[in-house]
Amino acid sequence: MFRIGIDLGGTNIKAVILDKNNRILASDTCPTHASDGFDGVMKSICGSVARMQASLSAQLTDSGDISPDPKEAAFSPASFCGGMTVPGQICGPGGPVLYAPNIGWHDVDPVGYLRDHLGISFKLANDADAIALAEAVVGAGADYPSILMLALGTGVGGAYILDRKIFDGFGLFGGEFGHIPLVHGGRPCPCGITGCFEQYCSASGLARIAREALEENLKACKDSTDHGDACRVTLLWDLCGHDPERLNTVHLFEAAKKEDPTAVRVLTDFFDHLSEGITGLVNIFRPGAVIIGGGLAEAGDALFIPVNERVSRMTYGSSYIPAPPVLKASGGIYTGAVGAALLQEA
Repeated sequence: MFRIGIDLGGTNIKAVILDKNNRILASDTCPTHASDGFDGVMKSICGSVARMQASLSAQLTDSGDISPDPKEAAFSPASFCGGMTVPGQICGPGGPVLYAPNIGWHDVDPVGYLRDHLGISFKLANDADAIALAEAVVGAGADYPSILMLALGTGVGGAYILDRKIFDGFGLFGGEFGHIPLVHGGRPCPCGITGCFEQYCSASGLARIAREALEENLKACKDSTDHGDACRVTLLWDLCGHDPERLNTVHLFEAAKKEDPTAVRVLTDFFDHLSEGITGLVNIFRPGAVIIGGGLAEAGDALFIPVNERVSRMTYGSSYIPAPPVLKASGGIYTGAVGAALLQEA
């Protein structure tokens, strides 16, 4: 049985076919064409599957494993099953998709569409869940019986994987770690509450906080100049090309490496907030490891050393049982697609 994985994103569709040993036999990437509506996106997905099947058929034919005739039973729709990620809220592995705002979907049935047009049975999952599953089975968490995954990107996605099973919670709303109330009366979140984890620990949230710190620094220096006092302008000002809107987290880590006080202060607060959120989750789930992915994970040791130190110190009972390590996700362009394919075993 070959397993198809479809990772549906707002811009691109990434797809793979796995063998029984979780090796990628074929892959494909194509535009999502979200503006074409549900039918247009599904046609793109079917085209991607067809291209991968043709590639796989050629491989197997060349190896002598199957007849050149693709209608042979060894290469029929019954030889395939699949999984698909959706960037939104689903109603269970069989669907439907309740809403996926980034692609304009509301109350649609991709599983039924794929069954009718390809004759293949699919399962659905949230994109963050699928990425976590891939990390648990074939990625950075493969050596642990349970992992907690955090993706620090535009928001904070997350999932808890126990014995290679996704924890969904009641009504499939479990794993929304980005909306843990972290700071009482804190920053407003689009979800409707204030002080959410992702407002302080996502890549976009951290960049916003850094821009605010830059503007405060510039104002303080202007005021001090008006009064004849000296003020040190933060390195962030030069790194962003004197345009605060261009300031990003790469600039922030670069300035902190050079011991810029403003950058160091922003990152110290960030490490504290991130570690407090992780420690709270660790004390609840006690996973074997915590895996961090997303753009911020690319900071490497500059992120993982201070966070591991804090989590190790703050975790309940760590003097008796060591806190779980906080590790960088293995990542890869097809991680979400691999996780989608693994849904057939989850």
